[in-house]
Amino acid sequence: MKFQVKYLFLILIIATIFPLSIKSQSTFMKTFGDTSVTYKDVGYSIIETDKGNYIAVGSYGASNHDLSTGDIYIVMIDDFGNQLWNKRFGSSTQYEIAHSILSLSDNSYMIKYNQRDSRLRLLKITNNGDSLFTKSYSMFTNYGKNFNITSDGGIITTGSFNSNITLLKLDSQGDSLWMKTYGVDSLWVVGYSVQQTNDKGFIICGVINGYEYGSKGLWLIKTDEFGDILWTKNFMVKSNDNVYAELQCLSVIQTIDEGYFISATKIISECYACELRPRGWLIKTDSKGDTLWTSSFEQFTDFRSGIQTSDGGYVAVGIFYPNFMLVKLDTNGKLEWKKEIGNNYYERFVGLDVKETKDKGFITTGEIRRQLSRYYDLFILKVNKDGILVSVKDAEKTIPTQFYLKQNYPNPFNPTTTINYSITKSGIVRLNIFNSLGQVVNILLDSYQDAGNHSITWNGDDSNGNSLSSGIYFYQLVSDDFTQAKKLILLK
Repeated sequence: MKFQVKYLFLILIIATIFPLSIKSQSTFMKTFGDTSVTYKDVGYSIIETDKGNYIAVGSYGASNHDLSTGDIYIVMIDDFGNQLWNKRFGSSTQYEIAHSILSLSDNSYMIKYNQRDSRLRLLKITNNGDSLFTKSYSMFTNYGKNFNITSDGGIITTGSFNSNITLLKLDSQGDSLWMKTYGVDSLWVVGYSVQQTNDKGFIICGVINGYEYGSKGLWLIKTDEFGDILWTKNFMVKSNDNVYAELQCLSVIQTIDEGYFISATKIISECYACELRPRGWLIKTDSKGDTLWTSSFEQFTDFRSGIQTSDGGYVAVGIFYPNFMLVKLDTNGKLEWKKEIGNNYYERFVGLDVKETKDKGFITTGEIRRQLSRYYDLFILKVNKDGILVSVKDAEKTIPTQFYLKQNYPNPFNPTTTINYSITKSGIVRLNIFNSLGQVVNILLDSYQDAGNHSITWNGDDSNGNSLSSGIYFYQLVSDDFTQAKKLILLK
């Protein structure tokens, strides 16, 4: 009896202490990129590394008008959203954009990117972001995040060639092994998403253009491991003289029951000259592509990426105009929760990719359009398993009772000074630097921040990184309905 009591007491102690050792889920919202009003920075794909960091890829400094310039943009952050490094690749006279990133078995990463001609190109980098090689495929047009690792360590991707869907198999070094094409009569078709299936074959989700009075439809293709077709399924929304309809597939994955989950957008217009009204549409099929259930959302909803979660449910990310939207469905397609971020005037978030994290939260990336789309920033959003942007660590912080902008220190300063401030509620915070003529010379901060005490360091440069001359400057904090400015002096 004493033996049993002793060990019962020990079990109770362990049960009491053990929960304290469990790491809480971190959450954050961070933005990255060039703050110039004429450029756009966008995140298209994000992954979690073996060490629990995150890498997002997209574009940096692209022209907001004609997409004539722009670089591949790669950002690595830690589990709290702090930037570890960023890299840019590209020509100053050419537009380049990275659409997808894969983690390879040799501790490197493969990135799929395009230039203006939309031809497939690959960039392989080290775990520090240094370039290993680039390759291009002149006869292969590529779209979207259609890029995945295969069981033999190779790569599979889909796109289009001569108006047909293409399936391209590469080895781990990006060298072509084989390519297959699939067509529908004389219509233009393109592949948007591909994944290897459990039988070593492939599932492709594409779009048929021009089908049924000019509408677009969704085409699902199942192949064997050599790319030969096993079956196909069409999901069509028929148009007529009064209604125009499209069904666009943006991602497909195989589910744990060996069926498929498709993230799509149904676009309806009451007439050919009327406003297009997208409606998010999520589809679950069986292993043969036959529909088990669909989940349709409000008008002006557009899903860009979808996954199956560790609990057997589903998460999709996109936009519910003008807001970012993240939704969670249960195993039967019933909505569990929906989260939105954004507002009509100041910022508009668009979610372009989502992954489940090791701590069962969700990490997303995309673009934030600021000041009526005058410029864009890449954003990374980490939420917990319930889609909430608040962690245990944040909840333990003391929230200030009033907004406050402190005097910078040191002042006068050379070469750097620190600005401390407090905000009482979470939201977009902007910190501007003005010269004595009232002109904005730098924007130190323009991003979402949690309520609390914050600080930022300025090294006396302008928005282009050029050193400013000695003189009197002003720094202004803008947060929600609070605005305050103070004077600082730069001495050199």
